[in-house]
Amino acid sequence: MSDERLKRTGEVFLVPFENIIVGDEMNVGRIDFGDIKELADSIEENGLRIPILVKKTRGENEYVLVQGKRRYKAIELLIKKGVDIPGVKCFRAPLNYSVENSLFDQ
Repeated sequence: MSDERLKRTGEVFLVPFENIIVGDEMNVGRIDFGDIKELADSIEENGLRIPILVKKTRGENEYVLVQGKRRYKAIELLIKKGVDIPGVKCFRAPLNYSVENSLFDQ
């Protein structure tokens, strides 16, 4: 997939799990994520239906998680279980997207 295509928002693209970083702003707020195992089982059976939202960092292949920490945690659980996850479905957040936008969206 070309870099030009990844510059546009609103398109789903795959990012290797290890290239997604949970930023400090995602470590505040929600502490109860419900039944992560149930979500992980659903993702394993049906795939990730709603892509997570990420922002591109200045690093070459790194993305910061903006929305979808529960889905991220479920995928992390699957990987620890040994499930092969070739890439995580992501939407790219607009450049001006902020933590406040994320809170409003929720």
